[in-house]
Amino acid sequence: MQFLKKVAAMARGTLVVDENLEPLAPFLEAKNIRIIVPERKMSDEKIIKTLLANRIIVTNNSDDFKNKASSFDYGIIATENVNIKQLDTLAAMISDAIIEHELWSIRHGFMLILMKNGKHTLEALTA
Repeated sequence: MQFLKKVAAMARGTLVVDENLEPLAPFLEAKNIRIIVPERKMSDEKIIKTLLANRIIVTNNSDDFKNKASSFDYGIIATENVNIKQLDTLAAMISDAIIEHELWSIRHGFMLILMKNGKHTLEALTA
């Protein structure tokens, strides 16, 4: 019985949520996703080097992270094109896109560009 409690408490995966999307964190946690939010004013370089290895970052500034994704082994979910104000709706879109594109198994070297119409684009990022 104790094993079942531990399994039930495990998150589906871990996302790093860029500072400007921090209010999205509790809505993703409600989808059973573990969230890491960088410290305020942490540089993109420090985020990349200390938080992103084998993780996925959700960001509104994908250009800041795109060039180093394959070298530092992380993936990107870009939210620039969705402009959704309801954070629960955005969290559901992210969760559904992760499942649809099997991002937990890919984990790095990609950028998923979310689109408001649901026709997201998955790009491979190479060095």
